[in-house]
Amino acid sequence: RRQLEGVLDPKCQIVEFESLGTRVKNTRRFYVLNPTSETYDFVWKPEGAEKNDDPFRCATRRGSILSGKKYEMVFEYLPTTVGPHESFWTFYVVGKDAMQKFLLAGEVKEPRIGTDKPGVSFGRLLLNASARDTVHIVNKEHLPFSFSIPRSSFEPEGQVPVVSVSPLTGVVGPGASFPVEVAFRPTEEKSYNFNVVVNIKRREKPILLNVKGEGYKIHTKLVLEDKAGEDRVLHPGIQEVLDFGELQVQERRSFTMRLSSPGFTRDAGKDGAKTGGEDEAPVVRYDFIWQLRTPSGGIVNLRPGAAPYVTISPMHGIATQEEETLVTLEYAPPVPHDLDGATLRMLIPS
Repeated sequence: RRQLEGVLDPKCQIVEFESLGTRVKNTRRFYVLNPTSETYDFVWKPEGAEKNDDPFRCATRRGSILSGKKYEMVFEYLPTTVGPHESFWTFYVVGKDAMQKFLLAGEVKEPRIGTDKPGVSFGRLLLNASARDTVHIVNKEHLPFSFSIPRSSFEPEGQVPVVSVSPLTGVVGPGASFPVEVAFRPTEEKSYNFNVVVNIKRREKPILLNVKGEGYKIHTKLVLEDKAGEDRVLHPGIQEVLDFGELQVQERRSFTMRLSSPGFTRDAGKDGAKTGGEDEAPVVRYDFIWQLRTPSGGIVNLRPGAAPYVTISPMHGIATQEEETLVTLEYAPPVPHDLDGATLRMLIPS
């Protein structure tokens, strides 16, 4: 389709160019024959004032054609933007009433190169844990294309990097693909969303690879039931006292604890962490195990009927955000016994 307005003179010669991408030089060559018996000089002139951003250039602006000989004319097309381009040029024979108009018409074709997936979703990941995925840059053209990925598109200035991409540069061969590894390691409990920029040489617009994920940490809440008073919350890192009191031999006393995992409210997101349209978060599950230590710090292997006569049920298990887990701690000494100084810990393996 013609870009310029007006009816084209049927005597005007058309020279067409097709460029695979921008900022690539395309050349057209043709010959002009001198059928006369004398040598003549020629000159090419563009219609209107020449512009610096004109994608067309004549490499043979002036010259002389010998009698009965032909002369090779060379025009170049170097587009910097996508879209149709047109330019009128006139061929003049110096000192003669002879001329010929030419229309140079150029069209840019975007290279067929992209990624095999629009993005990578890592889902929810425990803080400081890492996950990796591979994205392939696919080239469907017959020419190789180089790419570059700026760090600024996934590493906000002044923040701890949570996404890494490797390699950042490369060349995708014709009809081939190139693997790029994307890694995610959250450092904060929030949602992350980045549009990683993949610049392709000779392609006007970059490819955007969406990378998102969410960091979380395990939130636990342990409540000690107190039938005589208010329930007591046991805080992590703070040593609490559980007093069974004085018991008769063969007497049993127990405590019941409720283990739960409250969720957290997603951060609104800032500095590269965009929110909105997030996938529904899966339920967090984690393992727990109880450990009893003596006053001197040694680990106690709990066995039925053996000191320190403590049973914990369940001793280990899996907790979720969906429901509370009831844990029973029972002390039943069959002989006179002193439990003072023993330490009970709940461990969550990473």
